[in-house]
Amino acid sequence: TGSNRGGYSYMELMAELTLVDPEAKWMSDASCRGMDFSVFFPDPGRSDAARMAKEICKSCPVKDRCLEFANNNGIMYGIWGGVSVTERKRSGKVRTIR
Repeated sequence: TGSNRGGYSYMELMAELTLVDPEAKWMSDASCRGMDFSVFFPDPGRSDAARMAKEICKSCPVKDRCLEFANNNGIMYGIWGGVSVTERKRSGKVRTIR
C-alpha cells in the first residue's frame, strides 16, 4: 500500500497494541489473526479493499471489542470491528487523544 500503516504482521501489531492496551489479548481470538493487516488499512478510495476487510470482520467473535479499542484509543485509520474511520467519526464515539 501507499501508507506505512499496512504490512504489519500479526505479531508486530499485537506487540504494538499490547503497549497501548495490556488486555489486547482479545486479538488472539480475532478472525484476522495471522493475516496481513494491510487489508484493514486500505488506501483512500479503495472501497473494494474496505469491503473485503468488513467481510472478514462480519463474523469475528471479537469485533465489538476491536471497535471499542479503536474508539477508546482515538485510532484514526483503518477498519476496526468492521467499521471505517469515516463511519467511526460519524458515530461520534471516537475519543480524541491529545
